[in-house]
Amino acid sequence: MISPSTLAPAQEIRIEAVHRGFLYQHLYSAACLLNSGQTGAISVAVERDEDIEQVTPAGRTYIQVKTRGQAIMPSDITSALERFDALRQEHAQGRRSGRATFVVVVNRALGPTLADQVRTGQLAGDVEILWPGRVCTGILGQLPPAWSGIEEAVSWCVDRATTVPLAMLAPDSLVWKLAGRVQAAAAGEAPHADHTFVITDLPSLFDQIMIQLQDFPAPPEQYRPQENEPQIDSSSRVRIVSGFSGAGKTAWASQAATFSSHNCAYFDCSETPGEALALSLVRELAAKLAGAGPDAVRKILLPGATGVESLRQLDIYLKSEGLSPIVVLDNVHRVSAEILKRMVDVTSALKFVLLAQPLGTLPEIEALLGLTREPLNGWSVDDVAAAAVGWECRGDAATMGRLKTLTAGMPLFVRSAATIAREDYDGRIDQMCDAIDALTNLTQTAQEVILAKVFDAFPLAARQTIAVLSLSDIGLLSAEVNKLLDAALGMDEQAVAGVIRTLRAAGVVEVYSNKEIRLHDAIRVVGSQHLSGIPAEVASRARNALKELMVESFERDRTTARFSQYTRLLLTTGDVKTLVELIGEEMFHEMGVAAEIWHGLEGLVAKDGSDPEQQYWALDGLVFSDMKLGYMDRVAPRLDAMERLIDSGALGEDEIQSFLMKRMLHLSHLGDEKGVQRAIRDLDSRLPDKPVHRRVFLYNAAAALYGLGGVGADRKLTHL
Repeated sequence: MISPSTLAPAQEIRIEAVHRGFLYQHLYSAACLLNSGQTGAISVAVERDEDIEQVTPAGRTYIQVKTRGQAIMPSDITSALERFDALRQEHAQGRRSGRATFVVVVNRALGPTLADQVRTGQLAGDVEILWPGRVCTGILGQLPPAWSGIEEAVSWCVDRATTVPLAMLAPDSLVWKLAGRVQAAAAGEAPHADHTFVITDLPSLFDQIMIQLQDFPAPPEQYRPQENEPQIDSSSRVRIVSGFSGAGKTAWASQAATFSSHNCAYFDCSETPGEALALSLVRELAAKLAGAGPDAVRKILLPGATGVESLRQLDIYLKSEGLSPIVVLDNVHRVSAEILKRMVDVTSALKFVLLAQPLGTLPEIEALLGLTREPLNGWSVDDVAAAAVGWECRGDAATMGRLKTLTAGMPLFVRSAATIAREDYDGRIDQMCDAIDALTNLTQTAQEVILAKVFDAFPLAARQTIAVLSLSDIGLLSAEVNKLLDAALGMDEQAVAGVIRTLRAAGVVEVYSNKEIRLHDAIRVVGSQHLSGIPAEVASRARNALKELMVESFERDRTTARFSQYTRLLLTTGDVKTLVELIGEEMFHEMGVAAEIWHGLEGLVAKDGSDPEQQYWALDGLVFSDMKLGYMDRVAPRLDAMERLIDSGALGEDEIQSFLMKRMLHLSHLGDEKGVQRAIRDLDSRLPDKPVHRRVFLYNAAAALYGLGGVGADRKLTHL
């Protein structure tokens, strides 16, 4: 796109030169930090008496950075030399310790006059000028070289960043992070409000920078900014960035965090629902953001503290350290608005960027927090056109406008449309748009049509892989994906790797930096539709294999992050008895996953032709929930249904004892003492001769008797 000329072209050139000079200076400061091991520096300060001040055990080196568009003249460095004279006196009179050395770094060769002054020794003996191409030795040779421009500066810094041990970030990301930190320090912003980087703190600084993005999905290789997209750095402490699935929210956050001067962390809320969110977030952030030692972490994670209390302690610690990190919470539309509000209310140092689809609890979140969502507006027509051309497609300006309208500029859908055009229409965007428009009178959205076409264009193995992966809304490790696809589809590791590479290249699968593989949300619906059409035994193998993987991960990692996924799988695999056993555990309710399970159990009860055993245990779980939540009016009809199933003769002794136990507790609630005593005798006569059965029986019998009035319950049980 051709922009109109500015009103004052000369002013524009001057502004560019100013910013180019500052960027050059910040990159040189970052280079000094990266080079500190070679120079033996103790600290590096920016924008104090000089642009850069490097302190070593021997003294202090004052560095003035000058960028010009032509050869360097004596007048370009006159003011610097005058300040050098004043600083030299500070050292000579003992107000500053150590030996003073002065260096002027310039981006152009010296002009004839200045070159002659240097050659004839007219400058002070402790003053050096470092220009591009100068070969230096000794102390001067330990400094980063002078560069002719920004491109050369970045290249040198990136090369040096590759030598940082155990670097988890790409070298260019580390360089831009350091440059951002230098800029913040130059402005006197925390955590370097004194403008100084202490070299002994650099490993911690590098660790913070290297780990803060470890949970972000890898940014696209070529990221295109969206129209008027928000900046991740903002004065607002809590923000909502909203867009439909496929709008590029996660990619935006990952890219923006890479170049943010703040510490940033990513947390996907869909993996940890309910009341467990705050505590899981604290456990994720305590070491990453605080950089805290074991004592501080123990204080943050106090035994017995609730998640919200631990989050408050973490926030207090961060505030005491002068840190204000940004936490990106993804998929918050799946989280209770009240939970998010409590988390926001107990914090003041943490900044939150909430990523959400425009559905679920988002309206309630906006209302409770008093926020207005910031949208992602999609790519501009120019960026849509550039992306399409990059994917070997073509079309005129009007055609690219149609593509923008068709896809709303959403990155995933633009890419999908371009894939269809390239594969099916020889790269003709106009023909692809005509084909899509012919289907707009259907109930499906344009995006659904596009994704269906993309899905159908994949080979059979890829389509089946998408269908199987659609069962999981959490990330799976590579080894887990291999096991799942082997069990469901009989694919070996080589075949799996090939399919995942294909799907990742198409933007359908995301690979997170912790090596977890996850199907993109936008394609999951299409995958689920395909799953319903594949042979039932394949779908059953996939569900059971995924359930086993969840169990293995519990045993391996002792994590509850996958508990919600596991409970849903118990329901879909028909393992209702195990699910009901879990319903009796407090963790089931503490995890906040119950609501969707109750709905599934209700559906199973109402379904004609369901297996009697599954129906019975579904009713058993619902009765337990009703009693726990106080919905006693629902209990009697459910008990009647359970009794009819038992009378049918299709159930076993476990079901009969469970029913008698529930009926006993219900009779206690009704105040029917004779009924309770009769139920106790019936249960006692049928009880297996096993300690665990008798212990459960005695506990529930005591609870029933206590519910009748409590007094003498222990005496009434002595005869049992």
